[in-house]
Amino acid sequence: MKEIKAFIHWQRIAAVIGALKAAHVEAGGPPHGVRNISVTSVQSLLPVLDSREQHYSMDLAEPVIQEYKLELLWTTRGPRSSFR
Repeated sequence: MKEIKAFIHWQRIAAVIGALKAAHVEAGGPPHGVRNISVTSVQSLLPVLDSREQHYSMDLAEPVIQEYKLELLWTTRGPRSSFR
């Protein structure tokens, strides 16, 4: 089993989740593939290419962008695992 954590742009999160679900089906479903998906909205201090994505956080006193933190468990047991 592998634990994966990633910060994903707000415009990409739906496509990433869809791809993970498709990979889970392709892997044969339980006990193979994606398990325990968790998605959390976060604010990032990363520089942006487009200033329209950025807003000022009063709590942090910094310009921020919205991203999502994706955490999941990927079961890799057996020959049917599609994650490498």
